[in-house]
Amino acid sequence: MGDYMVIGIVLVFVVLMSILPKTVYNAITRAFSMHKNGIRRIQKYRTTTDSIGNLMLGISIVFCIFYCFIPFYSFLYGIFFIVSYLCLLAQANRVTTKKPKQIAKTVIFLTNLFVGVSFLGALGFLNGHASVAVINQFMIDFHAHKVFNILYLLQNRTWMYWLFQGALFMFPLFIMWSHFKYMRLENSVKAVYFVTYIIKMLFLIMIVLCFSCEAFDFLDMVYQVDALKKLA
Repeated sequence: MGDYMVIGIVLVFVVLMSILPKTVYNAITRAFSMHKNGIRRIQKYRTTTDSIGNLMLGISIVFCIFYCFIPFYSFLYGIFFIVSYLCLLAQANRVTTKKPKQIAKTVIFLTNLFVGVSFLGALGFLNGHASVAVINQFMIDFHAHKVFNILYLLQNRTWMYWLFQGALFMFPLFIMWSHFKYMRLENSVKAVYFVTYIIKMLFLIMIVLCFSCEAFDFLDMVYQVDALKKLA
């Protein structure tokens, strides 16, 4: 029941955040717009780069690899996720300022929908928090030095749960910060045509949904968890 309540709250949040007036978006995202900070010109390659975006992508990668060694990693990830979302929303709000109202609303809605689904998927609300107990077992086995045995890797799914959960953490962060960088540098959404942007965002949402709901069941099937439970 608790997970369904959270899912409902997030969906309501997605809708509400998609219908707010422009002045409210400006007030919410002003502190996360970054302005021109971190954007620098690389003379050697005659191009520009976003140091803030690169730094946050680097932090995301490191966190999503070593997350299981960090106390309260789900809580910390949630905070980092929300900050990432607000930074992306600030750029989406900025680049659509001079766009037709319908286009601006569509960009904001797809951004909020992707973030909402990704938040629920990454933190386990779409799969009953299937990875939590298994990753805890992985950490116990790691400290007992069991995971360095090749037979352990072949017979136990715990390390694959760690990898899959890390990927589930990383995917939305990578999308958000790569879009953040592109919007800052190109002053546009990350697509050649607006229709391709819509298709791409819907495709990304479907990837998150499928991976969140089915990935761990797939691992259980590969490692024949149900069959082993029956034998036990």
